[in-house]
Amino acid sequence: MLTGFIENTFAGKDRKKTFTLKWVFYRGLTVVRGWMNYYGKYCMHSMKGIMDDFNLMLPRWAKAKYKRFKRKPVYLALKWLGCIAKREPMFYHWKLGIYPKNVKCY
Repeated sequence: MLTGFIENTFAGKDRKKTFTLKWVFYRGLTVVRGWMNYYGKYCMHSMKGIMDDFNLMLPRWAKAKYKRFKRKPVYLALKWLGCIAKREPMFYHWKLGIYPKNVKCY
């Protein structure tokens, strides 16, 4: 389920560099919302695990996209996305409170 979305959205190394976070948001908006509405009714616990995986995929994408994260640990990209998630929750699972884990924004 998640791997098919990743393969379709982020296929190829060059494509990772051209997408912005808003593009990823609009591409994944209906997919993530559909997953949360359908599978979340029956097994919300496993959906949290899938959304945590999605939250871990986004920093890897940010590391490939932005120069400032290239030679830095993934944690810095995770912290950046976590701050965005708390400031302006774009993705549907962020609006439900499933943020990237262990992130403190100041």
